[in-house]
Amino acid sequence: MKVLSIETTTKIGSIAVFENENLKKKFAWESDDIAGEITENLKNILKDEEISNFDYFVVSLGPGSWTGIRVGISFVKGLAAGERKKIYGVYTPEGFFNFFKEYDYKVCCLVNAYRGKFYYSFNYKDEFLHTPIKIKEDSLENIFKMIEKKTIIVGPGIADIPQDYLLNPDLIIPHLSFTFPDAVLNGIVAIEKIKRNIPSPPLEPFYGR
Repeated sequence: MKVLSIETTTKIGSIAVFENENLKKKFAWESDDIAGEITENLKNILKDEEISNFDYFVVSLGPGSWTGIRVGISFVKGLAAGERKKIYGVYTPEGFFNFFKEYDYKVCCLVNAYRGKFYYSFNYKDEFLHTPIKIKEDSLENIFKMIEKKTIIVGPGIADIPQDYLLNPDLIIPHLSFTFPDAVLNGIVAIEKIKRNIPSPPLEPFYGR
Protein backbone atom coordinates (compact mmCIF):
# COMPACT_ATOMS: atom_id res chain seq x y z
CA MET A 1 0.00 0.00 0.00
CA LYS A 2 1.37 3.41 -1.00
CA VAL A 3 0.12 6.48 0.84
CA LEU A 4 0.74 10.19 0.30
CA SER A 5 -0.09 12.43 3.26
CA ILE A 6 -0.20 16.23 3.16
CA GLU A 7 -0.71 18.69 6.02
CA THR A 8 -1.66 22.30 5.25
CA THR A 9 -3.72 23.49 8.23
CA THR A 10 -1.06 25.64 9.97
CA LYS A 11 2.01 27.68 9.01
CA ILE A 12 4.04 24.45 9.11
CA GLY A 13 3.29 22.48 5.96
CA SER A 14 4.41 18.90 5.53
CA ILE A 15 4.35 16.00 3.07
CA ALA A 16 4.99 12.31 3.78
CA VAL A 17 5.20 9.22 1.59
CA PHE A 18 4.56 5.73 2.98
CA GLU A 19 5.06 2.38 1.33
CA ASN A 20 3.97 -0.88 2.97
CA GLU A 21 3.32 1.07 6.19
CA ASN A 22 6.90 2.36 6.31
CA LEU A 23 7.82 6.03 6.04
CA LYS A 24 9.75 6.46 2.79
CA LYS A 25 10.05 10.25 2.44
CA LYS A 26 9.08 13.34 4.38
CA PHE A 27 9.44 17.09 4.02
CA ALA A 28 8.30 19.99 6.19
CA TRP A 29 8.53 23.74 5.77
CA GLU A 30 7.37 26.92 7.47
CA SER A 31 5.62 29.59 5.43
CA ASP A 32 2.84 32.15 5.45
CA ASP A 33 1.95 30.89 1.97
CA ILE A 34 1.58 27.12 2.33
CA ALA A 35 -0.93 27.09 -0.54
CA GLY A 36 1.48 28.81 -2.91
CA GLU A 37 4.37 26.47 -2.12
CA ILE A 38 2.82 23.03 -1.80
CA THR A 39 2.82 22.25 -5.53
CA GLU A 40 6.55 22.88 -5.93
CA ASN A 41 7.41 21.02 -2.73
CA LEU A 42 5.28 18.08 -3.78
CA LYS A 43 7.05 17.95 -7.15
CA ASN A 44 10.41 17.84 -5.40
CA ILE A 45 9.50 15.02 -3.04
CA LEU A 46 7.69 13.01 -5.72
CA LYS A 47 10.22 13.41 -8.53
CA ASP A 48 10.74 9.63 -8.64
CA GLU A 49 7.11 8.73 -7.98
CA GLU A 50 3.99 8.34 -10.11
CA ILE A 51 0.83 9.82 -8.61
CA SER A 52 -1.23 7.03 -10.14
CA ASN A 53 0.69 4.47 -8.04
CA PHE A 54 -0.67 5.79 -4.74
CA ASP A 55 -3.48 3.86 -3.10
CA TYR A 56 -4.50 6.63 -0.69
CA PHE A 57 -4.14 10.37 -0.27
CA VAL A 58 -4.39 11.54 3.34
CA VAL A 59 -5.49 15.08 4.19
CA SER A 60 -6.26 16.99 7.38
CA LEU A 61 -9.85 18.18 7.82
CA GLY A 62 -8.97 20.58 10.63
CA PRO A 63 -9.63 22.38 12.83
CA GLY A 64 -7.02 24.85 11.66
CA SER A 65 -6.47 27.53 9.05
CA TRP A 66 -9.60 28.20 6.97
CA THR A 67 -7.51 28.66 3.83
CA GLY A 68 -5.14 25.80 4.58
CA ILE A 69 -7.89 23.24 5.08
CA ARG A 70 -9.60 24.19 1.82
CA VAL A 71 -6.30 24.07 -0.05
CA GLY A 72 -5.45 20.62 1.30
CA ILE A 73 -8.83 19.09 0.48
CA SER A 74 -8.94 20.63 -3.00
CA PHE A 75 -5.37 19.53 -3.65
CA VAL A 76 -5.90 15.86 -2.82
CA LYS A 77 -9.13 15.82 -4.80
CA GLY A 78 -7.06 16.86 -7.80
CA LEU A 79 -4.43 14.21 -7.09
CA ALA A 80 -7.09 11.52 -6.74
CA ALA A 81 -8.53 12.49 -10.13
CA GLY A 82 -12.10 11.88 -9.06
CA GLU A 83 -11.47 8.63 -7.18
CA ARG A 84 -13.06 9.61 -3.86
CA LYS A 85 -12.29 6.25 -2.27
CA LYS A 86 -8.58 7.06 -2.49
CA ILE A 87 -8.92 10.09 -0.18
CA TYR A 88 -8.76 9.61 3.58
CA GLY A 89 -9.48 12.52 5.89
CA VAL A 90 -8.20 12.85 9.45
CA TYR A 91 -8.93 15.46 12.09
CA THR A 92 -6.12 17.49 13.64
CA PRO A 93 -6.20 15.71 17.04
CA GLU A 94 -6.07 12.17 15.63
CA GLY A 95 -2.39 12.04 14.69
CA PHE A 96 -1.45 13.16 18.20
CA PHE A 97 -3.90 10.77 19.84
CA ASN A 98 -2.49 7.85 17.89
CA PHE A 99 1.09 8.67 18.83
CA PHE A 100 0.29 8.78 22.55
CA LYS A 101 -2.16 5.88 22.65
CA GLU A 102 0.27 3.66 24.58
CA TYR A 103 0.69 6.25 27.34
CA ASP A 104 -1.40 5.98 30.50
CA TYR A 105 -2.48 9.63 30.37
CA LYS A 106 -5.33 11.55 28.87
CA VAL A 107 -4.38 13.70 25.88
CA CYS A 108 -5.90 17.11 25.17
CA CYS A 109 -5.48 18.72 21.74
CA LEU A 110 -6.01 22.49 21.52
CA VAL A 111 -6.50 24.69 18.46
CA ASN A 112 -7.13 28.42 18.70
CA ALA A 113 -10.70 29.19 17.61
CA TYR A 114 -10.13 32.92 18.27
CA ARG A 115 -12.71 35.26 19.77
CA GLY A 116 -11.45 34.07 23.17
CA LYS A 117 -12.25 30.43 22.46
CA PHE A 118 -10.31 27.25 21.71
CA TYR A 119 -11.28 24.04 19.98
CA TYR A 120 -10.47 21.10 22.21
CA SER A 121 -10.65 17.34 22.16
CA PHE A 122 -9.80 14.81 24.88
CA ASN A 123 -8.76 11.19 24.40
CA TYR A 124 -7.49 8.29 26.50
CA LYS A 125 -5.38 5.54 24.92
CA ASP A 126 -7.10 4.12 21.79
CA GLU A 127 -10.62 5.42 22.48
CA PHE A 128 -10.50 7.44 19.25
CA LEU A 129 -10.22 4.21 17.25
CA HIS A 130 -13.48 2.90 18.70
CA THR A 131 -15.57 6.05 19.12
CA PRO A 132 -15.56 9.10 16.81
CA ILE A 133 -13.68 11.94 18.45
CA LYS A 134 -15.56 14.96 19.72
CA ILE A 135 -14.19 18.41 18.97
CA LYS A 136 -15.82 21.15 21.01
CA GLU A 137 -15.29 24.87 21.57
CA ASP A 138 -14.95 26.70 24.89
CA SER A 139 -12.86 29.21 26.81
CA LEU A 140 -9.45 28.22 28.16
CA GLU A 141 -10.75 28.76 31.68
CA ASN A 142 -13.49 26.18 31.22
CA ILE A 143 -11.26 23.75 29.32
CA PHE A 144 -8.63 23.79 32.06
CA LYS A 145 -11.30 23.10 34.67
CA MET A 146 -11.78 19.74 32.93
CA ILE A 147 -8.13 18.80 33.51
CA GLU A 148 -8.26 16.96 36.83
CA LYS A 149 -5.17 14.75 36.62
CA LYS A 150 -1.99 14.41 34.59
CA THR A 151 -2.83 15.27 30.98
CA ILE A 152 -0.63 15.51 27.89
CA ILE A 153 -1.38 18.73 26.04
CA VAL A 154 -0.70 18.98 22.30
CA GLY A 155 -1.73 20.96 19.24
CA PRO A 156 -1.13 24.37 17.66
CA GLY A 157 -3.17 26.07 20.37
CA ILE A 158 -0.27 25.60 22.81
CA ALA A 159 1.48 28.61 21.27
CA ASP A 160 -1.49 30.83 22.17
CA ILE A 161 -1.94 29.77 25.80
CA PRO A 162 -0.94 32.33 28.46
CA GLN A 163 2.05 31.24 30.53
CA ASP A 164 0.10 31.03 33.79
CA TYR A 165 -2.05 28.24 32.34
CA LEU A 166 1.03 26.28 31.31
CA LEU A 167 2.25 26.28 34.93
CA ASN A 168 -0.61 23.93 35.84
CA PRO A 169 1.14 20.97 37.57
CA ASP A 170 -1.26 18.51 35.94
CA LEU A 171 -0.03 19.40 32.44
CA ILE A 172 2.50 17.29 30.59
CA ILE A 173 3.91 19.31 27.69
CA PRO A 174 5.86 17.14 25.23
CA HIS A 175 8.49 18.19 22.70
CA LEU A 176 7.65 21.20 20.51
CA SER A 177 7.29 18.86 17.54
CA PHE A 178 3.87 17.99 18.98
CA THR A 179 2.70 21.58 18.72
CA PHE A 180 1.86 21.42 15.04
CA PRO A 181 -0.02 18.68 13.17
CA ASP A 182 2.21 16.69 10.85
CA ALA A 183 1.82 14.69 7.64
CA VAL A 184 3.77 11.79 9.15
CA LEU A 185 1.50 11.50 12.20
CA ASN A 186 -1.58 11.92 10.00
CA GLY A 187 -0.38 9.25 7.59
CA ILE A 188 0.33 6.77 10.39
CA VAL A 189 -3.11 7.16 11.97
CA ALA A 190 -4.83 6.98 8.57
CA ILE A 191 -3.03 3.72 7.78
CA GLU A 192 -4.04 2.32 11.17
CA LYS A 193 -7.69 3.22 10.58
CA ILE A 194 -7.65 1.86 7.03
CA LYS A 195 -6.28 -1.47 8.33
CA ARG A 196 -9.17 -1.57 10.81
CA ASN A 197 -11.67 -0.86 8.00
CA ILE A 198 -12.69 2.42 9.63
CA PRO A 199 -14.12 4.61 6.85
CA SER A 200 -12.90 8.13 6.24
CA PRO A 201 -15.13 10.87 7.63
CA PRO A 202 -16.84 13.09 5.05
CA LEU A 203 -14.42 15.47 3.33
CA GLU A 204 -15.93 18.46 5.07
CA PRO A 205 -13.64 21.12 6.58
CA PHE A 206 -13.68 21.67 10.33
CA TYR A 207 -12.60 25.29 10.42
CA GLY A 208 -10.61 26.77 13.26
CA ARG A 209 -10.02 30.07 11.52
